[in-house]
Amino acid sequence: ILQYPTSGTDRQVVTVRDLFMLSQDEFINDNIIGLCLKLCIADLQDEDPECIVDAHFFNTFFYTKLNNPRDGYQSVSRWTKDVNLFEKTYLVVPIHEECVLVLTMYSYLDCCQ
Repeated sequence: ILQYPTSGTDRQVVTVRDLFMLSQDEFINDNIIGLCLKLCIADLQDEDPECIVDAHFFNTFFYTKLNNPRDGYQSVSRWTKDVNLFEKTYLVVPIHEECVLVLTMYSYLDCCQ
């Protein structure tokens, strides 16, 4: 029912079933969280494009796959193959497990030189 952006491989799709998760006494799911994150990124891109260049945003599936004891890093290694995370100032990792949502932000400031 909703796609943002409307085209491309990096779009977030939200279905009618996902929208029902916004009802009272329901829990939001990864698709809703992903859409909100995409919209925040787009807003930040408009307001401060330089900040976006210094940041890398993961989706909610990144931490789940990374934390998997069987596959771990191997399951997400290709997600960052074209990005040098050590050149980024900020890494944003949403963690969505069961009933808890945490938005973690790792900041590497060049204070060691």
